[in-house]
Amino acid sequence: MQEIAAAILSGGKSLRIGENKAFLKICGKRIIDRVYSILNTVFEEIVVVTNNVEDYLYLGCQVVRDIFPDRGPAGGIFTALFFSKFDYVFVCPNDMPFLNREAIEYICSRKAGYDVVVPFIDNRWHPLFGIYRRAILPHLYRFISEGDLKIIRLFPRLKVLGIGKEELFTLDPSLGFLFNINTREDLLRAEELAKLYC
Repeated sequence: MQEIAAAILSGGKSLRIGENKAFLKICGKRIIDRVYSILNTVFEEIVVVTNNVEDYLYLGCQVVRDIFPDRGPAGGIFTALFFSKFDYVFVCPNDMPFLNREAIEYICSRKAGYDVVVPFIDNRWHPLFGIYRRAILPHLYRFISEGDLKIIRLFPRLKVLGIGKEELFTLDPSLGFLFNINTREDLLRAEELAKLYC
């Protein structure tokens, strides 16, 4: 996809699950490899943001150290936007095993006139599956510097488009592409969902 990069946020400590989620296997394949393979069919530039650069060099894409380590996804998004050569970056975490190409392309297609485009389902934002504009870097820097790490609290300062459930249902009725793994229970659930996606 022209004029848009993709970023995989891989800076978390995976404290709740006790090991790097990126390297857990679903359908016999590591999650990071599943994420990368989907993104690689859509984007010409992929950036991995991490605190452990050496772990991801084998992917063959740009791997960068998080500028704001331990500042959560806000720091990862800042780093991705900072290093990308494009004006827009699609971001997702390293623990979404069931990414959907059509959903990614749809989110990206709605970017015109907006700083951020993310799903908004049942009154809940999903900020880690969406597109961010490089022009928000100054806002994001101030936001992080103020110590606020919950990215959706920045949204009132930006032009944000929320994509509703009805639109996304047509792309994946189960919305499994938004599922991510934080706990052992989530991993068990992923193994069940794998029957639909693998």
